[in-house]
This record gives sequence, C-alpha cells and structure tokens, in this order.
Amino acid sequence: MEFRDPEKATERTDPWRVDDLLSLSLPRLAPPGGTANPTGMSQRSSLRVLFVAAPSPLGGSNVSLADVLRTARGIERWVAAPEGAFLNRVREQGSAERIFRIPATDRFASRWIQSLGLCRNLRALGERVDVIHANSTSGLLIASCSAVAFRLPVVTWLHDMAPSRARALVGRPLRHLLDSRSSLRFAAVSSVARASGVANGLVGSDEVRLIPNPIDPTTIRAWDRHSGRGVRAVYLGNAGHRKGFDVLVEAVEATADLDVEWRLFTNRRMDHWNRVWWERLDACGDRVVRSD
Repeated sequence: MEFRDPEKATERTDPWRVDDLLSLSLPRLAPPGGTANPTGMSQRSSLRVLFVAAPSPLGGSNVSLADVLRTARGIERWVAAPEGAFLNRVREQGSAERIFRIPATDRFASRWIQSLGLCRNLRALGERVDVIHANSTSGLLIASCSAVAFRLPVVTWLHDMAPSRARALVGRPLRHLLDSRSSLRFAAVSSVARASGVANGLVGSDEVRLIPNPIDPTTIRAWDRHSGRGVRAVYLGNAGHRKGFDVLVEAVEATADLDVEWRLFTNRRMDHWNRVWWERLDACGDRVVRSD
C-alpha cells in the first residue's frame, strides 16, 4: 500500500468537480428568445446561491456540502442550517458570505416550520437570491416556501439512502407545488440515493444526474503504518444498517482463521436493535480493536 504525503496532494484528484454540481445552479432564467434576467443579477457580478442543510452535525452529506462551499469560486454563498458542528465548520473555513440560523429539529414534520421561518427571514432581508441549493430531501422541504414565494429555481442534491413513509407522503405533492412556481433540477450522490428519490415520488430516474460525494485528498492522512504481516481492516461509521454494521459483524466472524486485525472507529452506542451485533463482536476477542 502506498502512503502519499498529504502536503503534496493536489487540491482535488478525484474526477468529481464542484463545477459539476454548481453548473446545475445555472438554469435558463431568461424566457425563450429573451435576454432579460428576472433574478436581478444585473446589480451584482456573481451568482447568489442559498445553500440549505437540515442536520446540524458533520455527517456525510454536510461534510460534502462544506467541501463544496470551501472550494466553490465565483459565487456569493449564503447558508441556512441549524446551529452546530456544520455551521462551525463553515465559519472556520470562512466559506459563507451570509448565514441564516434555523431551529434544530429531528422531526420530519417540523421541516415546514423551518421552511416558513427561512422564508420570513429572506423576505425581511429584502435582498434577492438567484438559486437555492437544497442538500437532501429535508433541505428541499426547508427551502420549499422560499422557492414558491420568490419563484426561485432549486437544485436538490439527494443523499437519502432509503425511502421513507414520511417522504413518500409529501414527495409527489411537494413536486407538484414546486413545479408550479419554480424550476427544479436534481443530482444524487449514488444510484441508491437516486432510487430513494424515485421511490419517494419526488423525481423520475431520468431527471437525476449522479454526482458523488467529493473526497479531498488533503484531509486523508496516514497517522501510523501497519508493521504487522497480517491485514488491518478499518471500519468508520455508526453502528447501524445504513453503514453496513451488520455486514461488518459477519465479515469479522468469517475471517476468524485469518491474520486480520479489525479496527473500529465508531461510538459504542447500544440499542435494542444492535446489541446482539456488539455481543458477537465482543466474542471475537482482541481481533477487534475499538477506537472512539
């Protein structure tokens, strides 16, 4: 295995480019045959994009959005999100010209309250946004009132890994509402996220462009080198189905006769649905090392 010096790594070596995502934020705003720009951008030199995120922690979708904000060029970045680790990262990076703090909630139904509040704040501010970037379906719900009230185009970057009953209930009505007042474009981080959006009734599969999560090589560092003759396997994520924790347990048990050290970077949070997995890992002894 080759360990590269992160200080010599380029800004971005993977084929994903921020421009690919931001290019979706440039819909044809002028009417057919016309040249007028209805957003009022003539008063400004750059596109003003409002990025809307629902969760406050730095999970996968928000880490990706923080990377987009940090590396985006030529736009004015407004960010709406709950107070927390994500907004702290945005402030540390200096990657937003304006921040709107919205109330934190884990309840899907409360997204409408967040949506109304954001719309009210934008109206009170009296300054025009050109386009909204909604991070995930929850971000689209939060952005919906503003999109309808101000007739703003919306780009939604789908991150949902599974369809849900709540999202399916609002998917088609939300799409119908936004289609009547807005211009919509969709991207997804994976084919799974795209399929979830389709199952939720929000979008057709042919309407979604696949744009994976970015990986910045400057943030990947080899803190130590494995000196043993065997293999060291690393798991990073929470102890749930979405991260494949159940598959991890099966893999650890299946390699009992091999020289494999399993190192887990996860929080040992026991719930009724994952307790048996932890008990099975504990039975594997010192082949499993946990690092909080």
